Amino acid sequence: MDEFTRIVMWVNRIGSSEVLATEISRNTKKAKEVISLLSKYGLVRESRKGRLRIVSLSPKGLEVYRYLEMAKRVVYGEGPAGEPVEEAEPEVAGAELPSFARDNPWLKVLAEKVRPRVSA
Repeated sequence: MDEFTRIVMWVNRIGSSEVLATEISRNTKKAKEVISLLSKYGLVRESRKGRLRIVSLSPKGLEVYRYLEMAKRVVYGEGPAGEPVEEAEPEVAGAELPSFARDNPWLKVLAEKVRPRVSA
């Protein structure tokens, strides 16, 4: 597998959240190799929380990930290239939303800012 294909695969696997190095690969040598490859191009950030190695995409890596997501939409026919696809609002099954949550524009803003974190 060529280097570019490996980079694309690992950027897609890490995604927009933080992951533990062991989630990249249980083989520590392989995980270090992947992190080194992605660091070479400035695509990842690495931090430590105690004994855990936390890896997340850098702004450049997140941009690559967004382009990969757009490419998936084009391949699977979910929208034309270059145009953002409007995501449908999730429906709450079986329950009516409380009055404070109905038509509250801040809930959408907050939902867009949420980024999953790994807690130690």
